[in-house]
Amino acid sequence: MRGRLAYIFFFLFSIFVFSGCVQVTRPIGVELTKNGPRVTVPNTSPDYLTEKFVELNDSSRKVSFYVLKIDAAKWSWQLAEDQKNPKSISLWRDEQGAEIAINAAYFTASGTASGYYRDALNKRESRIAWPTTEEQKDKSAYTGAVLIKNGQLSLAYLPEDKISPMDQDSVFLTYPTLVVDGSPAVTKETGNLARRTALAEDAQGDDYIIVSREGSVTLYEFSRWLAAEPEHFVHAVNLDGGPSTGLSLRDGGAAIDLGYAILPNVILIKRK
Repeated sequence: MRGRLAYIFFFLFSIFVFSGCVQVTRPIGVELTKNGPRVTVPNTSPDYLTEKFVELNDSSRKVSFYVLKIDAAKWSWQLAEDQKNPKSISLWRDEQGAEIAINAAYFTASGTASGYYRDALNKRESRIAWPTTEEQKDKSAYTGAVLIKNGQLSLAYLPEDKISPMDQDSVFLTYPTLVVDGSPAVTKETGNLARRTALAEDAQGDDYIIVSREGSVTLYEFSRWLAAEPEHFVHAVNLDGGPSTGLSLRDGGAAIDLGYAILPNVILIKRK
C-alpha cells in the first residue's frame, strides 16, 4: 500500500513539475545588504539585462522581473506563428536562430490569435477584423498595438494614436494597455495574480521587455509599478501572461529559460 501511495505521489508530483514550473539559469547574482538586494552582474551577463525586485503592498509579496533594454541599432524584431505546430519558447528561439524569444499575442484553444494579428512578411493574418473607429474608443478592449516595421518595434494606444495596420510589416493587438503618456492605464484592482510579460518604450524611444521571473502581480499593480520606474516609460502594453509567460535567451555565456507553455506565436529578437 505504501509503495502504491508513493508511486501516486511521484506521478502527481511529476505532472506538477513538468507542466508549468519555471526553470531559470540565473546570469544575475543577488547580494543582500542592509538597504535591500543589490544586483551584481557577472561577466557572462549581457549589459542590456537587469533584474528588479519589488515589494508589494504590505511587503508580504516579493516579486522580481527581468528587464531587457533593446537597442534599436543592434537588434531586429519579428513575429513568428505556427498554429499547427506550437512550440516551447526555447524551441522557438532555437529553431529560428534568435538570441531572444518572448511570448506574444493572446490565442485561442485552436492556436489562432484572439485579437487582430497580421504578419505581412510571413503572409499570416487573423480572421479578427481591425477595430472600427468607434470600437477603438473602448479602453477595456484590445487597445495596445504592437507594431514592427523594417525590424523595428513601436507601440501605439488605439484611443489616441491613429495608425493603419497596412502600413506595418507586422502588427497585433493586445490588452490591457498598462501605461499611457507615462501614467498608469489600469485603474481598477481585480485581485487576479499572474506572471506577466510586457513591452515598453521610454521617452527616448528605447524599447524594453519586462518578464516576471519570480512571483505574481495583478495588472493594477503591474501598471502602477511600470509608471513609477526610473526609466520613465511613456507606453507599456501587456502581452499574454500567466502560464504563457515565457522568455528564452542565449547570448554569449548567458542563458535564461522561463516557462514551458506550448505557444503558437512568439516575438523574436535577433542581432543585426
